[in-house]
Parts: sequence; C-alpha cells; structure tokens
Amino acid sequence: TLDAPKPILGTLNITSSPAMADVYIDGENKGRTPLMVDVVVGERNIKLHKAGFGDFELKATVTKGEITSISHKFDSSDMIYNEGKSFYDAKNYTAAFPKLKQAAELGHTEANYYLGALYDFGNGVQKNDAEAVKYYRVAAEKGLPAAQNDLGVMYRSGEGVDKNEVEAVKWYRLAANQGHALAQNNLGHCYYNGYGVAKDMVEAVKWYRLAANQGHAL
Repeated sequence: TLDAPKPILGTLNITSSPAMADVYIDGENKGRTPLMVDVVVGERNIKLHKAGFGDFELKATVTKGEITSISHKFDSSDMIYNEGKSFYDAKNYTAAFPKLKQAAELGHTEANYYLGALYDFGNGVQKNDAEAVKYYRVAAEKGLPAAQNDLGVMYRSGEGVDKNEVEAVKWYRLAANQGHALAQNNLGHCYYNGYGVAKDMVEAVKWYRLAANQGHAL
C-alpha cells in the first residue's frame, strides 16, 4: 500500500506579553507562549488565553516552509475590570468603584458602562446623573447595547442631560437592533405613545413582540 502523503507544514511563532498564555490552534491546546510550532499550511484559527485577561483570537495564514509570527500584548484594563466586576457582582460597590474607574480611564468599554451604572444609582459613589451619562455614552458609542439602552433612558427622562425623546429613540434603536430585549421594549413603548417618533401600532407591536420572545414582560 502507498504511504499517506506527508502534510505540508509551515511554522507559527507565537509570543505574548505577559507570557505563559495558553495557545489554541483550531481549538487544540498546543502549549504556552512563547511557542514555535509546525502546523499544516492554510488558514488557522488562533486563540490566546490568559487568566484575568480577555481572550485574543485571530485567523492566521500559514505558508509552506515559512515562519508566521504572531505577537499579542494583553490589555491590562481587562484584569482591572475583572477585579472591579467581581466586586460589583458581589454588591461591594465601594470596592468596585475605584477598579472600574481605573479600567474605564484605560478605555475599557464594559468598565465605562458599569461605572456609569454606579453613578446612575449612587452605588459606591454619590449619585451623579451627568457622570452616569458621560460614562454610558463612552460605552454606547463603542457599541455596547446595554449602555445604548441606558443612555436612551437618560435622554427619555432628562436625567443628567437635556430631555430629548428623538435622541432616546436613536439609542434605543441601536440597542434593539442588536437584540437587547429591554431596548426593544422601550422602543415599542416609544412607538405606542409617540415618544420621539410618530405613533405606529404596527411598529410598537413588532418591537414588543421581539422583546416578549426573549421573555421580557411589559
């Protein structure tokens, strides 16, 4: 019988900062960074995982006989955010506040959102609607649907910002289009009552139904 053809290989040279990140290639753990490994040529799915940081994923094209180098610097804001979010989830808002603020100042999207929530509800810090709007807006402009919805709520109620129902609808819609159930319900409410848009029962029912399909009660 004929021998099976040998696979055509190329080399991946993978590094990270900090080092010792787990390396997954096409879902299989291949070791830790720094790592040099031969793999079959073609497009490979690479994931780097390090505890306390967000995973890094990309597709890399491996070429026969060549070394493809991949280097990733993990975002320190992930680790700080995770610490703050752990305190937040445990309702230890006083401890959560400085961690979330530090991560937010480093540009972490979710940290900006949860920091906004702390200011919004006066948890761990004195209630400040203007600051809540400020941090919600940062996260909303980065596409986070929960922040888009909550920024819409602030515009709808006129808390921390001049009341503007048209602007509220804009942010509700952005979140609703990403499948955010509460935003879908809020957008339906706007169509039902004519807040920021012309009354439209068909649109109202459409958005109410989408929210209800996700288990959101009116």
